[in-house]
Amino acid sequence: MANQHRAFALDYGGFQGELAPILRRALDTGDLAPLVAFIDTHRDRLRDPDTGTPLDSHWRAAESAADAHRLGDLALTAYYDPAEDIGLGDGWEEVGMDLAREVDQDVDPLIGGEAFGPPDNPFDPGKLGSYLRSWDSVRQQRERLAEVMAGQLWSDTLTEFDTMLRTTDEQHCGLYVTF
Repeated sequence: MANQHRAFALDYGGFQGELAPILRRALDTGDLAPLVAFIDTHRDRLRDPDTGTPLDSHWRAAESAADAHRLGDLALTAYYDPAEDIGLGDGWEEVGMDLAREVDQDVDPLIGGEAFGPPDNPFDPGKLGSYLRSWDSVRQQRERLAEVMAGQLWSDTLTEFDTMLRTTDEQHCGLYVTF
């Protein structure tokens, strides 16, 4: 089975202002206490990233062996809704092939985004790749795609990709992509 491209409209500004420094420190140092405190403080805003169910008061028992990646995965749901997946599913590889034919650059960052965290331990709860994009980055990517594809017939997969970008751009949101 191919890796599934999952993507979510993300309150990137909120993430940068609140969670980013805490998560970066946890990834860099292994000190989970501030991340746990963030989850406790914001538990009413959080959901299980896999099921979308609200995080209950017994979340610590279920996450007793969690690391910074898993705890960050929980905390990040303060900025997106896990039930609102707008990703490309298993069609992401076809999008990559379509993009590779049209652009003269590595297409992986176009489909994903930027890794977050220290280079030797970037945030990656699923261990298959996780990426973040700011709203500016989403808008620029959408404009670049339109420029590259101007006057050409778009494949269905590139249309899906554009729809994903348009959805987040119109909401003035960033994007969280995970595999």
